[in-house]
Amino acid sequence: ASASSVRLRTTTGCGRRPVPTRARTGPPRSLRAAMRARCAGRQQKRASAQGLITLATYGVGMYIGSRVQGLIQQKNEFVDATGQITNHDWYHIWIFPAILAAIVMVIFAIFFNEKANAQKEPA
Repeated sequence: ASASSVRLRTTTGCGRRPVPTRARTGPPRSLRAAMRARCAGRQQKRASAQGLITLATYGVGMYIGSRVQGLIQQKNEFVDATGQITNHDWYHIWIFPAILAAIVMVIFAIFFNEKANAQKEPA
């Protein structure tokens, strides 16, 4: 969409200066959570809320991902008679994240269709 076709409205966040947002869609959930954290009040409360958001989005996801991928890698190791790891079955190690990425791509293609959103917007 060109700059002229995107209509912006201004909203005041926490009584501060106006913040431009898209008129037809709200900000993503993570951005809304960050905005709520910014509006939380005291500095210590805001810092705690932002730290919790960061932990939930980065820390927990990376921990789970590394554990799952570690298990997948262990199942696809080639071990010789002495118990030494000689090689890995890289195809089966990388196929799981590739399929997961393809599933996420299809979900985005289905639910985040810019043309469908433009048709729903009243003229």
